[in-house]
Amino acid sequence: MFGLFDLDRALYCTREGQRIEAVPLDERLQLPPGKNSYLLQDWDQALAVEMPYDTVSASLARILGFTQLGCSPFCVRPGITALTIYYAHFTGKASQSHRH
Repeated sequence: MFGLFDLDRALYCTREGQRIEAVPLDERLQLPPGKNSYLLQDWDQALAVEMPYDTVSASLARILGFTQLGCSPFCVRPGITALTIYYAHFTGKASQSHRH
């Protein structure tokens, strides 16, 4: 369910060393764009509501037996930004940076 694994797959980019444009197998398998599964991301976010992220990361590392790759408090930033914009719109308290 969790852990590292190797997966050989085709990917498409304009030139070698350029940004990856598409990875058909990842899309077909509905793999997340990052290195952590959607379930693990969900657990991170659910637990981070109750405790500091460093504590969440350490707790899950102890339970699962490995440290998560590439995740930080910034994993939830897009959701927080969307929530902030929604709240500002809903309450009429939009900041200058979020007004359209």
